[in-house]
Amino acid sequence: MRNLILALLSVIILAGCSKQQQQQDTTQNIVVATFNMRYDNPDDSMNNWQYRKERVAQFIIDQNIDIVGTQELLQNQVDDLKALLPDFDMVGVARDNGKDEGEYAAIFFRRDRFDRYSNFARIGDGSLGGKGRGLAFIDRMVKHH
Repeated sequence: MRNLILALLSVIILAGCSKQQQQQDTTQNIVVATFNMRYDNPDDSMNNWQYRKERVAQFIIDQNIDIVGTQELLQNQVDDLKALLPDFDMVGVARDNGKDEGEYAAIFFRRDRFDRYSNFARIGDGSLGGKGRGLAFIDRMVKHH
C-alpha cells in the first residue's frame, strides 16, 4: 500500500511538472483514487467480479477520477475495465511474469488529461538516475510500455 501511495504521488508530481501553466493564477485539480478491486474469485458468490465491474467503472466515471491506482486485478478484470472505461488508458503489468500473469497493480488515467509517455516516467535505465526505494514499484508497472 505504501508503494502504491508513493507511486501515485510520483505520478501527480510528474503530471504537474509536465503541464505548463499559461497564467500564474490558474490551477489544475487532479482527482486521484486508489482501489483494491479484489481479484476475480469464483467463490465470492454475489460479490463476484461479474456483479461488481459495472458499478466500479461507473463510480470512477461519476466521481470524475483522473487517475486511479488499482490492486489485485487479474487479466480479465483489466480487460473489463479497459472496455468499461473507454476514456482511460492504463499502465501496468502483472507481477508473476511482468506481462499478464498474476495480479496487477495498474494505474488507469484519463487519456484526455495525461499521456503515458510524457506523464508517466520510467524509473531506471538512466531516466531518473536509477531505482530508488519505493520507486521500483513504478518501474514494474511501466516496464513493458
